[in-house]
Formats: sequence, structure tokens, C-alpha cells
Amino acid sequence: MLAKTRIKFFIIALPLILGLYFIGREPQTPSYIQLVTQMRADVDEALGSHCDILELQQGIRKTYQDLIADLVARAEKKVGPSPTPYALVGLGSLGRCEASPYSDFDFAFLIKEDTPENRAYFERLNTAIHHYVLKFNETGKGRWGIAFCKGGIIPPFLYKGERYGSSALVATPVHFAEWSSSGIPQHFKTDENRGKPFDIKSAALHVDLLYGDAVLLEEFQHRQRQNLNPSVAFEYLKKMGGMKPLEIVQQGFFNLKKEVIRPIQVGVLFLCLYYGIEEKQPLRAIDCLVERGILPEDLGHSLKETYMLGYKVRTKGNFVYKTEIDEIFIEAALREKILDENEIEQLFRGLEAVASLREVVMRL
Repeated sequence: MLAKTRIKFFIIALPLILGLYFIGREPQTPSYIQLVTQMRADVDEALGSHCDILELQQGIRKTYQDLIADLVARAEKKVGPSPTPYALVGLGSLGRCEASPYSDFDFAFLIKEDTPENRAYFERLNTAIHHYVLKFNETGKGRWGIAFCKGGIIPPFLYKGERYGSSALVATPVHFAEWSSSGIPQHFKTDENRGKPFDIKSAALHVDLLYGDAVLLEEFQHRQRQNLNPSVAFEYLKKMGGMKPLEIVQQGFFNLKKEVIRPIQVGVLFLCLYYGIEEKQPLRAIDCLVERGILPEDLGHSLKETYMLGYKVRTKGNFVYKTEIDEIFIEAALREKILDENEIEQLFRGLEAVASLREVVMRL
């Protein structure tokens, strides 16, 4: 009887013992979920009023910076300190300071010393970061929201024995600036990168410091301006959709990313880089370009109005569909009250401003 009692006690107590053991060893992540949930609630509420888009974007940016900093601190505790100074920089919407509450994580590591050993460390570090991101339960089949971009716009990491990302996104500021502003390195054109090389190059054209050594970011931006070639902007702007309003009516949808938000962002931020204006937030960049006489005042005003409306409509769509969206189908958008008929007309007019911005860039 005594032996049976001991076995019974052991079976009952084992889950509790293991739970306490792993709680002591493994950081828990409810604060992440609370942080993102509160950010989404604040943005959703702001979208219901005449919100300040710039202020909204800055609030989202601060949330992602806090989130990344905590993720990296936990990952470093797990894999050990970095063997070389580094900066974790946001790419894509994180780099342009225009992420949505449902954006995925696109980023790169700028490292001071590039060695095989250092690259191996950052793969381990990124794998650890990825482990914590999975705890959001928002990545994978049938889920939504906070996730890693599996299209290659992320440094390498291992997941279930499969390798994601690209080693091109672990580089010194000098090498990172070379390919992000003037060309794509040969090793970046292989199957190692699951995305399209040009898309990743354009995503890295503008970056923002999320964590780490700001000096490395400054070195990257200095080198990037030295290497900058107008063909980068030309190539990207030529890839934009650019449908005419009549075609949009016939096809029934706006591609907010390719026809509204991205052409404005690419155009104005490239002009800032080209003229040595140190600004990476699109709305403030437009103001700077107008003040310098690079853009006419009326064009600047129209671009700001169009950009803010495009961003607002896309973000509202994120909340309706619980994912980051590119295309807005007009009939569905009206039904879901994502936009109204007046806003559709305003977006139509905004396409003319986008076309004028392209002409300014193409004349460089």
C-alpha cells in the first residue's frame, strides 16, 4: 500500500514539479500578447476618429521597438552575448516607420566583424528569437498577425530542421549598403533566398534601428548615400501597378500597396536620400522636400492626403480581415465600411499626384 501511495503521489505531483522547473528556466511571454493587444485596441479606436496618422505610426513603431528589444534580450540570455557589436534594423514597413498592427517582422543584422563564427552566432540568436515569436500563436497555417516573413526578408534561422531567411541579411554596414543601394550580390540570387531578390533589395533601401548599436546604422546610411544610384528608384517605380481610375472601376479593386502607399513612400524617401535629407518617415519627408523646393507645395499636400488615406484604409482593412492586406475590393470595402464613396474619389484623384511624383523622380 505504501508503494502504491508513493506512485500515486508522484503521478499527481509530477506535472506540478515539471511546471515549476520550466517556469524557472523558460521566460514566459504573456506581456508580449498584452503589449500587442493593447496597441491594436488603441489603433482601432483611433481609426474611428479623425486620427493623426503620423502620431499613429509613431505609436506602432514604439511598440515594435519595445517588443523586439525584449525578444532580443531573452534570446541573448539563452544563446549568450554577441561576439561582435551589432544593430538589428527593421526592413520593409518596419524600416519605413509605417508598419501596421498586423505587420510581420522584416529585419537584418548589421555586424561590425563578419566571420563564419559570427554568422553562426546570429543564426542561433535568430532561431531563439523565432522560438519566442511562435508563442504569439499568430504564425503558421490558419493563424494571423505577428509572424516572421518567410519570403526571405529576414536573417537565417532554423525551424523544424528547415532553414529560412538569407545570410545576405547578416552583413557589415559597408557590404549591406553596397547591395541595398546599387546591386544584388551574386550569392543572393540562389535558392537560399525564398523571396524575389529585387523585392528584398527594395525592402532594405530604408531601415530603422530597432535594437543595438546606432553607430553601425549611421555607418550604413553614410555608405548608402555614397553608393546611391537613381536606377534603384527607377526600377522599383516601373514595377508599380499604376492603373488608371477607369481600369480600377472596371476591375473593382485598389492595390493600396502598389498603386498608392509604396510609390509615394519609394519616391519621397528616395528623393531624401538623393538630396542628402536625413528623414525616413514618409509624411515628414514630404514636408522636407516641399521646404527645400524639390516638390511643389500643392503636390506635397496632395501626396500627404493620399498617403494618409491609403494607410488608414489599409489599416482599417487589417482589422476587418485580421491580416495585413494589399488589395481593397471596392464593393467589399463599401459593405464593410472600410471606406466610403468620397474616399474612393479622393484615392482616384491621388493617383494623379502619384504619377506626378514618378515624373519628378524620373527626371533625376
